[in-house]
Amino acid sequence: MKKIIFSFWGVVMLGLSGCIKKGDNIQDFGITPAIVGFDILQPVIKTPYGTLYAPELQSAMLTMDLMEGNTILTTFTINYDQQPSTEYYTVSNMQWLKVEKGWPSTYEAGDFNVPIEAMGVYDLVGNILFFGFQHTAPKDQVFIYEMTYDPESSDDIPVLYIRAKKVGTGTNASGVNAYAYAFDMSSYFYAAHKDAQNKVKFTISYKTGVDDEGNDKFEPYTSSYGIVTFEIVVE
Repeated sequence: MKKIIFSFWGVVMLGLSGCIKKGDNIQDFGITPAIVGFDILQPVIKTPYGTLYAPELQSAMLTMDLMEGNTILTTFTINYDQQPSTEYYTVSNMQWLKVEKGWPSTYEAGDFNVPIEAMGVYDLVGNILFFGFQHTAPKDQVFIYEMTYDPESSDDIPVLYIRAKKVGTGTNASGVNAYAYAFDMSSYFYAAHKDAQNKVKFTISYKTGVDDEGNDKFEPYTSSYGIVTFEIVVE
């Protein structure tokens, strides 16, 4: 088992990098967001592909480097010819990165003042939305992020706002790097307006700096088609 730091090229695409065909019955899966779990005395990962057995996480869970409910980014292989169970597929050759997690709030803290240069979205797993953020900073710099929204907003499509904050000071040389983070959207999905199909819609803007008067400047998250509107059916 290895930990891996993912480069930014894996972040900027909306959705997953998907899987790479390695052979007739073996697939390598690219960067995948996942939630760590435990089932029948075995570690599992809950992914956009479904729940998968992940025995290589056993040692990390025994040492408590990972715990049930933790969020990770991972790469792995599935050999369909060597499957010990018919319930879930078992993965191997795992590399993973633990991802810190926050929650949306109606309260805005005043010290989230680091500009975000770019933002990407991996995917939604359960109610966890996985992000990547670009900063020019040391690779070992730690960031945390806040997501806020206005519960009284009258917008047809509400905006969620993301800001960044440094934790400590990195020691590596500065460069353009990506930093992963996740938000548990459960409370927002519960409180948000839903349409007749029980669907929640929103856009996301991220703080890029401040203007001459000291007001926050935000950039909407976009794709090649324009501003991205997230549409999620709440179960």
